[in-house]
Amino acid sequence: RAAGMPSRVRTLVRRARIRPGAHLRVRLACRRGERLLHSGSGVGFFTRRPPSDRVVEALAHRHARSGRVTRTVATGPAGVGDNERVELHVVVQCER
Repeated sequence: RAAGMPSRVRTLVRRARIRPGAHLRVRLACRRGERLLHSGSGVGFFTRRPPSDRVVEALAHRHARSGRVTRTVATGPAGVGDNERVELHVVVQCER
């Protein structure tokens, strides 16, 4: 990118809280005329101690992209988010 030129890349971020036993769907897309460069997702545990292996293994998380749209699905097992905040983070980078 040349100095002083505006960026042609736009970054979108969406966060959603994961609740015990709830099925969560997040859809994030680029605008018409934009191209999807990169997308990704992850789960964040906001706790003082790391989550147990049982909770991490039981958490279902899937991310897929098609064209300029991404779809992310997460399901929290029983016990996740009882004493801590657990969030799904989805990131999309679009080129104008």
